[in-house]
Amino acid sequence: MKKLAFAGALFAFAATSASAIDVVSKDGKVDFGSRFEATVLTNNVDGGWEMIWGPKEQLWLTERAGKNIVSIDPKTGEKTVLYHFANAYEQFPHQGVLGLALDPNFDAGEPYAYAAYTYNDGEKKFARIVRLTYDAKANKLGDEQIVIDHIIAGVDHNAGRIKFGPDGKLYYTTGDLGYNQGKHVCDEITSQKLPTAEQVKNHDHSAYNGKTLRINKDGSIPDDNPVIKGVKSHVYTYGHRNPQGLVWVGNNLYSTEQGPSSDDELNKLEAGGNYGCRTLQALKMI
Repeated sequence: MKKLAFAGALFAFAATSASAIDVVSKDGKVDFGSRFEATVLTNNVDGGWEMIWGPKEQLWLTERAGKNIVSIDPKTGEKTVLYHFANAYEQFPHQGVLGLALDPNFDAGEPYAYAAYTYNDGEKKFARIVRLTYDAKANKLGDEQIVIDHIIAGVDHNAGRIKFGPDGKLYYTTGDLGYNQGKHVCDEITSQKLPTAEQVKNHDHSAYNGKTLRINKDGSIPDDNPVIKGVKSHVYTYGHRNPQGLVWVGNNLYSTEQGPSSDDELNKLEAGGNYGCRTLQALKMI
C-alpha cells in the first residue's frame, strides 16, 4: 500500500496491479487511471509537515500549525496526540513543528524521537532540535531535551528536515529565511557565510542558515565533520536556499531545494560542498 499526505488530509493509495513506474509515460505525464484506489484516512491534520513510520505500524506526523506530534492508525484513521510543543511558535507558512526522525536504535533500548520546531525569544525567532522519549505503555512522548538551539529562524524558508544517516549522525537542513524576496527583498542571504572559529567556540549558531548540518546525537560537532575554509563546525554543506527534502539512498544523501518560482534543484550532498545559493539577487525596478 502506498500512503501520501496532502494539505490537511491523509490518503492511502492501494496499487491494484501495475507498479508505480508504469503510471509515468515517456513525456512525464502521470496517469493513475484505475491502477490505484484512494481512501481518505483522516481530514483532521493541522498543517502536516513530516510523516514517518512509528512503532506498532502507526504513521507518525508532525503538525506544523497544531504544534503536535501525532500518530495515525493507517487502518482506521484514528489520530492520537503523542506530544504537544507548548514552547513552539506557529505562523504561516514555515514556522511551527517541522522535522521528525526516530533514533536508529529506537527498538534497541534508545526509544528517542528527534524533532525540530521554531519558537520566539522576545522579538527574536529561533529553531531548535529536541529529543523526546517514547513511553510505549502510555503511547506518549515526553521528557523534552534540547539537542541544539538558537538557529536563527524566520517566517519563511526554515527548511527543517531531519534524517539519521547510516553513520548514526543527525542531518538537519536550514533555509535562507526567505531573504531577498517579498518584504525581505533587501535583506542579505547568509547561505554563503560560514561560522568562524570564535563562533564555534562560543556555540554561536548565527551563521547556520542555508546549510545542511551534521550533528552528534548529543548536539556536539562530530570529529569527522568537514573543515571548511579552516573551520570545523556543524556545517556539512552550505549555499542552500530552502532545502525541504532530505533522503538517504544507500550511502548517498540527496536533498531537494526550492527555487524562486523556478529552478528547483535535486542535489547529491557531499561533505564540504557549496551549492551556490547567492548572497543577493538583482532587483529590476520597472
